[in-house]
Amino acid sequence: TPELVRRKKWREVKRAQRAVPIRQRCEMCGASVLTGTTLSRHHIDFNRQNNSRENIETLCNRCHMKRHVEAGKNWGCIGASN
Repeated sequence: TPELVRRKKWREVKRAQRAVPIRQRCEMCGASVLTGTTLSRHHIDFNRQNNSRENIETLCNRCHMKRHVEAGKNWGCIGASN
């Protein structure tokens, strides 16, 4: 079924993303997990299928939102107008 195909593809994407570890500091502002900052992976080219190490940067939530807003990719960003 289409739902099963979608789930399988999602699992493959998440597995590929986990292969690139999250660093301990935000690459933009330097915020650290040691101070309770939540970090996430950001796809530099905004292509969620491109999980190469060169395309992933570790950002705190604030900097992650900034990257998307600056690029006009505001989907999913709270407070963004677009």
